[in-house]
Amino acid sequence: MREPREKWRCDGCRGASAHPRVRRMLSNSSRPHARRGRPALARAACVTAIVALLLSPFGYPGMALAGPTGGQVVAGSGTIQRPSADTTLIQQQSQSLSIDWTGFDVAGHELVKFQQPSSSSAVLNRVFNELPSQIYGRIQANGQVFIMNPNGVVFGPGARV
Repeated sequence: MREPREKWRCDGCRGASAHPRVRRMLSNSSRPHARRGRPALARAACVTAIVALLLSPFGYPGMALAGPTGGQVVAGSGTIQRPSADTTLIQQQSQSLSIDWTGFDVAGHELVKFQQPSSSSAVLNRVFNELPSQIYGRIQANGQVFIMNPNGVVFGPGARV
């Protein structure tokens, strides 16, 4: 007779802890798949969840990154422009600037350039998103740039700051 498993484990995981996202997804279900007694279905659900996670922008850095999105200047003076599909240009006129973003990701082929009044200028980029910011491309500035994301900031192997 098999030992009962915790509700967030499935036969496909062979008793190993599932990824936290998968665990949350399964624990929110009113009838978790591991209790239904269908190992093939359980295995398929586990594999599907893992594949979806791996192909998500967080798991696969080459997908769905489109530079910073939803930028709005909330303090100071500056403008945000997209002169091309892979370039974001922030022109800062005041000594300090604060920008709120809905997402701040930079793909490997993208450039985010901050043109600031002096080397002592500073810009605070606050990101309001449930995922960490992913920096795989280039960020250029002649002053100080701060990125604040409560979910973290990931710098990939090709990132240049």
